[in-house]
Formats: sequence, structure tokens, C-alpha cells
Amino acid sequence: MYPYTWLRDNCQCPLCTLQSAQARSLLLSQLDIHTGVDRVQVTDNNKVSIVWPDQHTSEFDPEWLRKRCFSSAARQALQEELFLNSKTITPRTAIWQFPHCC
Repeated sequence: MYPYTWLRDNCQCPLCTLQSAQARSLLLSQLDIHTGVDRVQVTDNNKVSIVWPDQHTSEFDPEWLRKRCFSSAARQALQEELFLNSKTITPRTAIWQFPHCC
């Protein structure tokens, strides 16, 4: 489950995103924080299509949504993927013993 406002704010269409800068062009002042949806469907190319009350349409790739899932398990998996932890550091750490000199 994804909050409607979050989905609308993360629309990747050319009207909402400056592709050259990979940045949002939708201003926060243009975002209706109380938005709902008019229609949700899966397209022929397996994307989630949302039609908003202002008739703007957003399409989301399921894998993109899955990576940004709000569940605790998904957040934990993403943290493990993005951040170093003892599982990734310890097995690769080499310890070298050097004899004292002098």
C-alpha cells in the first residue's frame, strides 16, 4: 500500500519530471495533499496506471514500486543493500601480522 500523495509526488512523467536533470518539476505548492484517485489499472505493458482527480495520469513500474515499498521487511532489505554491515565487512577483512622490527 502506498500513500496517494507520495505516489502523486513521485510521478515520473515528462510533465512532472525534468528528465535532463532527473529531478521533479512538480512544485510542492501544486501538490494536493488530500488527493484521491479516479482510476487504477494495470496497463498492457504491466505498469500500474493511476488517473488522478485532475485527470493527470501517472505510470509506475512494479519493480520501481517494490523497491520503495513501505513495509518493514522491504525497508530492512533496502538498508542492507545500501549500507555496509557486519555481514559484508567481516568476511572480507584481512588481518596481517607483522613482526616487530629493531
